[in-house]
Amino acid sequence: PRESRMNLFLQCGRVGMMNGLVVQSEAFFKAAISLIPDVPITYENSHGQTESTEKQLAEYILNFASSLLMFPGHPEHGPFYLVKALQGIR
Repeated sequence: PRESRMNLFLQCGRVGMMNGLVVQSEAFFKAAISLIPDVPITYENSHGQTESTEKQLAEYILNFASSLLMFPGHPEHGPFYLVKALQGIR
């Protein structure tokens, strides 16, 4: 469920950017970034085996980062502040 919310926030942010809704897109992108630290390191698949989420998370972050390239800078936080927030996730 968390991963589907992350994807939903990313898609909503993209649609907002396509429609010139920068403030709304920013809120969706921030919400997606806030969910990333909560992604578990492993999960149990439908066969009962434990699998790593590393590959899926790496793909998501690459996809997310490509969306942030077109995001304008913030007057107070500067350019690429959302990219910096994404980099700062531990």
